[in-house]
Amino acid sequence: MIKKNSGNLRAYQSNDKFDNQQPANDTNKISDSGIDQSTLSFKSLSNRMRRNMKKIDLLFQNGFEVKGSVKEQTLTDPDGVPVNLWDWVPLLGYGLSGKNRSEYVDYKFPKFSWLAFLFPIVFFIKIKNWGYVMLIVIVDLIYEILIRGLGIDFSNLYESGSTIARIGIFSTIALWGFHIILGQIYPYLVWDSLTKEIKHIDLWICIIFFIIYSSLFVII
Repeated sequence: MIKKNSGNLRAYQSNDKFDNQQPANDTNKISDSGIDQSTLSFKSLSNRMRRNMKKIDLLFQNGFEVKGSVKEQTLTDPDGVPVNLWDWVPLLGYGLSGKNRSEYVDYKFPKFSWLAFLFPIVFFIKIKNWGYVMLIVIVDLIYEILIRGLGIDFSNLYESGSTIARIGIFSTIALWGFHIILGQIYPYLVWDSLTKEIKHIDLWICIIFFIIYSSLFVII
């Protein structure tokens, strides 16, 4: 857990100042908060993710806490109140527990990670967050056992009856909903790994593992 003493929320800078500190041609600059931008792990990040790291750095400097464990709230404000990272989800998100991000008018939050959403096992292995890797594997196994156990055929979804079809549809929606959660919290977990000086695994190694991992679900 990365922690900084809490205090009253304070505006660190206006949006214009933030943009001025992040020139389009100099995405390597990052504020002094504990991330060593000279490390190979930091250098391997995309420009988009580096900008996300800067946003989280500024949150951290202003008393926010980032936690990388499955069992803990990912982000809390200086008063220890959980931050609702799902306020953007239609219908359901805005009413979830914690303070909505829109209430922190002076702060910027990192953007959604589409790569972690599409290929979570690859990118969570890359940052060596084994707690979430285990969770991803468990969820994948449960989904496969459910789909195969019920004999759900997505090419003819209603062949086994409407109840089975509904289970197949809702379980698939739940799986992709889980991926959305992973894509949303991934930048925070990257930041957590960098502050802990965890050496990231090369992406090509993670891709090879992903191919083997995916093949097992096809073979078995």
